[in-house]
Amino acid sequence: MMVDSTTINNMIQKIDTSAMAIPPRFEIIRLRRLYMLALGTIAAMAIIGQIAVQYVLRNDKTNARIVNIAGRQRMLSQQICKLAMQIAFVDPSLQPNFVEKLRAAQTLWRQSHNALQFGDATLGIPEGKNSRQIQEMFAKLNPTFQRMDSLVEAAARFTASTRTSPVAVATVGDLLRESEVFLPKMNAIVFQYDEEFHAAVQRLQMLEGALFLLTLLTLGLEAFFIFRPAVQHLETSVNMLEAQNEEFSSSNELLRRQQDILEAQARELEMMNTQVQEQNVELERHRHILQGQMLEMERMLREVQEARRVQSEFLANLSHEFRTPLSAIMGFTEILHEDFVSPDGMPFMRQIKKSANVLLVMLNDMIDLAQIEAGQIEIRLAPGSIRSVIDEICTTLHIEAQTKKIDFKHSVAPDVPRSLVFDIQRTRQIVFHIVNNAVKFTSQGSIDVRVFYLSDVSILRIEVQDTGVGISSQQMERIFAPFVQEDGSTTRKHGGLGIGLALVKRIVGLQKGSIHAESEPQKGSTFTIDLPCQERLFPMGSPFLPIENAQEFAATTTPE
Repeated sequence: MMVDSTTINNMIQKIDTSAMAIPPRFEIIRLRRLYMLALGTIAAMAIIGQIAVQYVLRNDKTNARIVNIAGRQRMLSQQICKLAMQIAFVDPSLQPNFVEKLRAAQTLWRQSHNALQFGDATLGIPEGKNSRQIQEMFAKLNPTFQRMDSLVEAAARFTASTRTSPVAVATVGDLLRESEVFLPKMNAIVFQYDEEFHAAVQRLQMLEGALFLLTLLTLGLEAFFIFRPAVQHLETSVNMLEAQNEEFSSSNELLRRQQDILEAQARELEMMNTQVQEQNVELERHRHILQGQMLEMERMLREVQEARRVQSEFLANLSHEFRTPLSAIMGFTEILHEDFVSPDGMPFMRQIKKSANVLLVMLNDMIDLAQIEAGQIEIRLAPGSIRSVIDEICTTLHIEAQTKKIDFKHSVAPDVPRSLVFDIQRTRQIVFHIVNNAVKFTSQGSIDVRVFYLSDVSILRIEVQDTGVGISSQQMERIFAPFVQEDGSTTRKHGGLGIGLALVKRIVGLQKGSIHAESEPQKGSTFTIDLPCQERLFPMGSPFLPIENAQEFAATTTPE
């Protein structure tokens, strides 16, 4: 088959035109560089994320040690007070042993105090860890610490001749008063540590989110500026090759020439395709690596959360251990009150006993709150009478209300069933806290406790209305948060840690109930508590009662 030179020239020109459609070498190099830049960016972000996680984990360990040592400071201050009392009042033959224990506790107390301020490598606390606010709080605490340290030195020098003397009693009294100033300030420092550590974790979470968004943006730019041009070049080349193949099928010679050119182009295209596939495989590998790193970060985050849960359990268990020295204080106080203290010292002993009882109530509330946070409290349902619970609490608090000349009333609606299935202990705890708060914060007027039963939805409703100081709208949103009271003057006037309502809120939540408050300053407050309760109508063996309460239910059931 013969073709003229014009046809050949046209064919060659078209072939040359098709060859120009193949992306030049510099374009491939540019795409490759862009691809490597994208991979480097993704790898850098992954490394930064890993470094940030490791940094925060190291900080978390240090922070946990700081919080534990700060908590230990509170325990040591109480232990020092107890040992000083024992040195001053126990048998002289036992004084050397208690003096040695006091010296050891004082040394550890001093070391922990200095470590919290200036760092200590032996305790794992680096220098310069404290913020300016914590440094200022320690500056306010140091005078109290130094006075307590001087009083401890004086107590350690008590002898058999000076025990139970007015000087010893005064020294111990001063030490206890300084301890009452030291503990709230130390608690404030612990809470500030916890708040700053929580803020650091939030910053890490923000960094993780930013890195994730930046990774997605990098992948999007890579798809638009790298893969899209490469695919367009491939599509253009393939389309032109197909057109040339149809047009040059009439000439064997030109087809052979064209075939050589096409084979060269095919080889180059195949090479480009191979490179693209290799790059896709590499990109997929990096994607798997990134997914693995994300899973590792999630695992580390779960470990941090587990560490917090373990810390909550530790605080709950540690609070239990406080009961032993507190019980010892109360026991020794009772012994001294009856046998050893002179009439002049009786007011001090009554104050110690009263303070210990108040501390025991606060400690019980803190233990319950910590146990709830650690998930260690279960609701135990049993048949009982809500009337008995209300009468018991109102009878107990009616005396204080009478002292303040408050009109104290309580009533249970006639349609309230005589026997309900509910958690008697926790319901008593809820009602006691609400009614006790009403008595505490009401100086004149009245308190009214009302109980209803909504039979259509099986809800036990308890309303406590008072004419007390009321709650401002700003504080209303925070009254159920731990350690919150109306203001500082409320704490100084009425006492307490501000955890009663927080404990009530959590116990009500455990029972699948709800609590609502309405208040107006200087006019009073109304608290409404709704608790799911079933009326005890079913016979023994019914599946509606928990197994652990079946025996108690059987004991309270009268056969017909």
